[in-house]
Amino acid sequence: MKRLVLIITLLIPINLYAQTALSPGIVGNSYNAAVITSGNGTTFALPGNASQITWQVSYSVAPASITIQIQTSLDNTNWFSVATTSSIATDGGTIYSSAGFIRCSITASSGGSGITCGLIAKNAPVAIVSGTSGSVSSNKILVGDGSASAPSIARISSNSTGIYFVNNAMLFSSSNNPTHAFNYQALGELSLPSTGRYVFGNSSAGSTPDVILSRDAANILALRNGTNEQAIRIGPALSYVGIASTTGSLDFLVYPNIVTWRMAITGNFVATVDNVWDIGATAQRPRTLLVGTSVAVGANNVLRAGTPVATGNGTLIAGGTNTSGKVTVTNTGASTVTLTFSSAWTNAPACSVTNETTANLSRATSTTTTVVLSGTTVTGDVFAYSCLGW
Repeated sequence: MKRLVLIITLLIPINLYAQTALSPGIVGNSYNAAVITSGNGTTFALPGNASQITWQVSYSVAPASITIQIQTSLDNTNWFSVATTSSIATDGGTIYSSAGFIRCSITASSGGSGITCGLIAKNAPVAIVSGTSGSVSSNKILVGDGSASAPSIARISSNSTGIYFVNNAMLFSSSNNPTHAFNYQALGELSLPSTGRYVFGNSSAGSTPDVILSRDAANILALRNGTNEQAIRIGPALSYVGIASTTGSLDFLVYPNIVTWRMAITGNFVATVDNVWDIGATAQRPRTLLVGTSVAVGANNVLRAGTPVATGNGTLIAGGTNTSGKVTVTNTGASTVTLTFSSAWTNAPACSVTNETTANLSRATSTTTTVVLSGTTVTGDVFAYSCLGW
């Protein structure tokens, strides 16, 4: 009876351990240029630790059809498929497994010859997942949602810095505070908390930032770095345009960093160089120029808005300005109408007058503050005047 028990004891491990070992880094052929027929190939014992296994199937003559499974087992008795191919050309793949045994198995075939099914195993990376909500499944590390103060994936040296999850968003935290969020539900948005910033340094990561993009207030984006000038360049490196901030102004610039126009904090829009930059071109003219007070060419005003005051022998017809207009004469005989400008000209303007009603002569005499229209008139005559600065 003791001999029988000893024989049974010796026979039991044979099924588990009497297999060819698949040495790490060395190819083992479960089929080696073999005849294609349904059945199982050579079984290999896998290394004792978790393995990364790459398999490859090839043929001397391709079959009309075939189904091959890569199967693993813990006990060399119960087998399960971990990969399947129905390709009639060379095929392959990689799996991760901590099983004890592996083999190739043909489950269906038609035609072909010389099948080779090679296997190679290497030590796989090992993931250690602790806690009640973590696990490793189907080559994935599964973790709980975590929080900003206790992220699901964290550094060993600082477990309050890492990654955690809220609904459909993946968030990054640093020292218990959320910093960035990827929101997959909202089209892959990358978001920051309201006090977050995007910063760029001038050298390696961690250097002092000199370009800072942040949220200034609701619906307001800010590009600001203290009192330092900030700029945005748009377009190719050698032909860009852009805008830049200086103290109290917004500059418009062109390559190579030439400032052409400036919007000052006072509201004035000025050219940065005198008599160089143009508005419009021959076939690209602005349609309308609306001016409130005056138009200057050179150093002085050429046109001047504002309404003059008429005194003497006439009244100003509505719509008249310091530059041009009409006056109705209220006298017969020698008449004089004085127009007092609403603001003084730099020099006495060049003025002219015409009697539109009769052929009587008339003339205009100007100073920087007035123009006097005179002539022989009949009540109801109309003087048309115009004044240009110089």
